[in-house]
Amino acid sequence: MQAGVPLGTTFSFLIASPLINEVALVLLLGMFGWKISLIYVFSGLIIAILSGIIIGKMKVENLVESFVYKNTVNGKIDLPKMAWLNRFVYAKNYTLDIIKKFGRILLSVSVSELLSMAMCRLIFWPNMPAPINGTPCCLPF
Repeated sequence: MQAGVPLGTTFSFLIASPLINEVALVLLLGMFGWKISLIYVFSGLIIAILSGIIIGKMKVENLVESFVYKNTVNGKIDLPKMAWLNRFVYAKNYTLDIIKKFGRILLSVSVSELLSMAMCRLIFWPNMPAPINGTPCCLPF
């Protein structure tokens, strides 16, 4: 609203963002396959677009609180001036930092899973046979 985006477009985005996200898509692909995932994505897009069109046609801008329109950015935003080389160095460092964080998360999840499997195997079901077909789960089903 602050940038002058129409209310219908704003609501369309607000509906589509949580509905169609990468986490939901990956989970659906893994659990139900690509056909159901495509149906989910297209139905989410249709719902978001139709909702945005309906809200845009209703002309409900007068129901939006006045403080939303008062919080506009006046003038120019002062951004720090950076040379291209400094931008590349900043982007490289930022990217490496993200990769390091992801590596630590992946390592901690892997160690946690290995400990969980070992504890399950050694404490809860010590006489259980080895996993079938490389299945890492040690639950008896």
